[in-house]
Amino acid sequence: MEGSLQIGVVCTTRGASITLRSWVQYHLECSFSHLFIFFDNASDPSQNYLKDFSPSKLTVLIRNKELEEQQKKLSHFKTLEPYLSNEVQARQQLNACHALQLAKEKGITWLLHLDSDELFYCPMGIQNHFSNLMENNIGHFTYANYEGVPEKSDTEDFFKEVTLFRKHLSHVKLTPETAARLAFWKNRTKNGQYYLSYDIGKSAVRVLDGVIPKSVHTWKLPSDCNLRSCSAVLDARELDLTKVYNCTDVFVLHYVVCGFSWWLLKYNILDHFPNYWFGGKLKIPPCFHLDSRDVYLSRDEKKMMEFFKHHVVLDDPVEKFAQLASGMCVNIGHPKTVLSKFEKIEKTKEDKPPNKNSGSGTIQSDGPPSTLNTLSLEKQWIIGALVSQYISCLLYTSPSPRDRQKSR
Repeated sequence: MEGSLQIGVVCTTRGASITLRSWVQYHLECSFSHLFIFFDNASDPSQNYLKDFSPSKLTVLIRNKELEEQQKKLSHFKTLEPYLSNEVQARQQLNACHALQLAKEKGITWLLHLDSDELFYCPMGIQNHFSNLMENNIGHFTYANYEGVPEKSDTEDFFKEVTLFRKHLSHVKLTPETAARLAFWKNRTKNGQYYLSYDIGKSAVRVLDGVIPKSVHTWKLPSDCNLRSCSAVLDARELDLTKVYNCTDVFVLHYVVCGFSWWLLKYNILDHFPNYWFGGKLKIPPCFHLDSRDVYLSRDEKKMMEFFKHHVVLDDPVEKFAQLASGMCVNIGHPKTVLSKFEKIEKTKEDKPPNKNSGSGTIQSDGPPSTLNTLSLEKQWIIGALVSQYISCLLYTSPSPRDRQKSR
């Protein structure tokens, strides 16, 4: 479309199997201009699912000696080099840096960083959304993430099967009903977690010289850039209200281990990982991630299944109804609807996730476990609710740049 923004996505993946095809189909259907996929394992059979996509829409890069030599020329290489062999998060950041360079060559305006178990949900359309960000002088934006809740023990393609999601707490009204439903989730884990994985969102950035990935969750704009860095997620540890931007209808859907086979494969690859990241610089607090490791290392399949069903699956229709009625959870069927249109034209044989001894499986960087583990859930929730009310008031008193221009 002439005059439209060019928006890309970068992703590092391993063993995503059939879900990777769905991931690509969904984001191309959402009108993303180009996707950059880095395979962390050169022999990953998931590559076979991408053969039918046009190179004009999809760039596939495979981690091998050639790619490693290319990435040594990247500005962020020296910073990440000590961790590249052992830390998938370091490789993800380097791949994001690489994708930025390729995106600039292709004339792409924005680049979003996602994992292959995440989808970008934007009902208003990505052109409208990113145009709005630019009108408000925003060059970096962090989105809230919703966490998928499987309603059965296993899935083949969770993008087509999971439609129930826990909302980010910043999107949930603080009421006695939601407090009760929050308690349900907290009581399912020994560490009192609401989310099983991260709660700090994922980000998109303008493709500019000097931009670097700050983590797998955020980017850093150059110091001489006059664009704003904003977020839909309030960090209660900093309380910087100047960065908060009201955005409750666009977010990331995170299908974290949405099926026992996917959980089993992930921890088969990770196996006996340490209690820290980046050589001990970042300690992993007690959380579902460490508990999953310990249960997996027991090698007791019955114990593993019981653990998974207790912590991940919600198959109680009464509790599901209560979660939906309170507004703590929401049904989002849009990805399933989008992907269903492709099923009739897909005649190739669809395999199930490889068995646990295959050496491949979906492995994503969990990133820091939910910050709600180290900060009172109630405190974070109350602060978030107050800020949401404050931002809502601003929306009614402060005209947008477009409105100000019209009034002249």
